[in-house]
Amino acid sequence: MTARAFIVLFVTGLVFSIGCSKPNDQSASAPPGNDELTEAETRRVRVATPQGEETKEITYYKNSIGMEFVKIEPGEFLMGSPANEGGRSDDEKQHEVAIRKGFYLGATEVTQDQWRAVMGNNPSYFTGDGRLPVEQVSWLDAQEFCKKLSDSDTEGGRTYRLPTEAEWEYACRAGTTGPYAGKLEDMAWYSQNSGSKTHPVATKQANAWGLYDMHGNVWEWCQSAYEGYPYDADDGRNAYNDHVNRVCRGGCWDIDPWSCRSADRVGPSPAYRYDIFGFRVCLD
Repeated sequence: MTARAFIVLFVTGLVFSIGCSKPNDQSASAPPGNDELTEAETRRVRVATPQGEETKEITYYKNSIGMEFVKIEPGEFLMGSPANEGGRSDDEKQHEVAIRKGFYLGATEVTQDQWRAVMGNNPSYFTGDGRLPVEQVSWLDAQEFCKKLSDSDTEGGRTYRLPTEAEWEYACRAGTTGPYAGKLEDMAWYSQNSGSKTHPVATKQANAWGLYDMHGNVWEWCQSAYEGYPYDADDGRNAYNDHVNRVCRGGCWDIDPWSCRSADRVGPSPAYRYDIFGFRVCLD
């Protein structure tokens, strides 16, 4: 059965129950302590743009366990897709959204080494390289990871969380307006080039803001509930609720190119685990 078929099954309401404690609400205020991650490295990075490959200087910030983050400035963008975009679904109605507050976003999907450092295990199906993205994790598992990572970060008292759906798409687009942030083949592991498996993070080109694997490799859980557009950050969709379907973005190693588009969205059960689902973390 294809990954898309599995997703459709769970969007219709099939839910598995897992034991996972409810973390604190992580969507509200900025964390106490420093508002900057203190350890930073600026390096020249090959990035993909709609015009082709470029080399840019990107500053990466590290936390206490070496996870790298990119600082995303506030701004406005068109969320969703135009009516004539190939592969478009009816749930992608285009509308303007403002990201009013800057944030840090993981430069890569959470890796198996990073998951193991925080959680002490590795649930993934594909193993053998610690830089592979962690998978077979549910939205609830990702919430627990964010809570434990927040509790263990003694440097700045920081609170980690999942990005909202709007934050994710804004960061994925990196200023672009087309289906992808660059040439898909150069940026993504998907059905036509993955060899039916995940690949170590950051082995494809980053987008223009220095973020890797926003297209392909594994679907990425977002904080937001799978609700209709227009997106409204104040309508409750970003509150913790373990009984509503949650948005996943970006496509995966086992999916068609259209499902890797910047605007594509699916909404599986928050308890669903499969080897196509991973995540990246966000920090206010």
